[in-house]
Amino acid sequence: MRSASFVLAALLTLLVLAGSSAAADVGIELDKNMTDGSAIKPTYNSTIKIKAIVKAGNQDVQNVTATVRLPEGLVLQDYYMSQGYYDLETGTWEVGDIPAYEERSLTLVCLMNRTGTITVNANVTADGDDNSANNNAELDFKVFGISDLQVNITSNKETPRLGETVRLTVKLKNNGPHDANNIKIGNFISGGLVVQSFSYDAGYFDDLTREWVFDTLAACEEATLTLDCLVNRTGEL
Repeated sequence: MRSASFVLAALLTLLVLAGSSAAADVGIELDKNMTDGSAIKPTYNSTIKIKAIVKAGNQDVQNVTATVRLPEGLVLQDYYMSQGYYDLETGTWEVGDIPAYEERSLTLVCLMNRTGTITVNANVTADGDDNSANNNAELDFKVFGISDLQVNITSNKETPRLGETVRLTVKLKNNGPHDANNIKIGNFISGGLVVQSFSYDAGYFDDLTREWVFDTLAACEEATLTLDCLVNRTGEL
């Protein structure tokens, strides 16, 4: 009788241990990279890959469903996945079942058609998943504008003499379509010219580094820098 009681107690212990094992768990992550694989920053009118990765925990998970919401500014061009079905209208990815410790991915190829910060949100659910801490993901990145800068330099004297003063007029125009930021223009004053005075209507001219610097030049905006320089050597300048 004592032997039977011992066996029953052992079976109960095994059942308790089996019941205390970890529940099913699935998580989701978001990542991005440029479609050409480069490390350049995202720019307007270029394409980017948004990758959603769902991972199973230490147990198999069933009926996994993820949703990846593309915000304004991202236009879906193409998509592919390692498993399941993606609904273009709802943004729902029906993943299905995932074995323990394995992962599945969905890649969305998107055109970036606006500048500024873009936020992508995603979430995932599965049968028996009680751990909500890793069921949501957010990806933020900045899309930079593109601009076409045009520089033109003219002189009031084509053949100045040694010791004369020559006036250089530098014009910078941003042909757009977006604002240009962190601009530096240099190497336009030769060693045979000594700056005597200068004026500008935008930006800032550093007479030590001889650079014309802008924080921002708006699209279609033009700026002018005027330099009066002493000619202190002969030859080509």
